Amino acid sequence: MSNKPLNTERSRWLKMGQAMSMLNVCRDTMRSYCVQGLVRAEKLPSGHWRIEQGSIEQLLQCRDRLVVEHLRRLML
Repeated sequence: MSNKPLNTERSRWLKMGQAMSMLNVCRDTMRSYCVQGLVRAEKLPSGHWRIEQGSIEQLLQCRDRLVVEHLRRLML
C-alpha cells in the first residue's frame, strides 16, 4: 500500500457509470451528452469515457433551474 497523496487532478474525472449515477441517466444518454459536448469528457484510447465531475455538477444545476422555472410556469 502506498502513502502517496491522491492525484487531485485525476480524481476530478469520473468513469461513465459514476457520471450516469449522478445524472440518473442510461449509458446511451450519457454517451450522447459526451458526444454533444453537454459535459466535458474525453474518450480514452481504450474506448472508455472519462467525464469531468465539475461539468456534471454544472449540468445538474442547469437542469434544476429549468425544472424550477417550468414548475413556476405551471403554477401561474
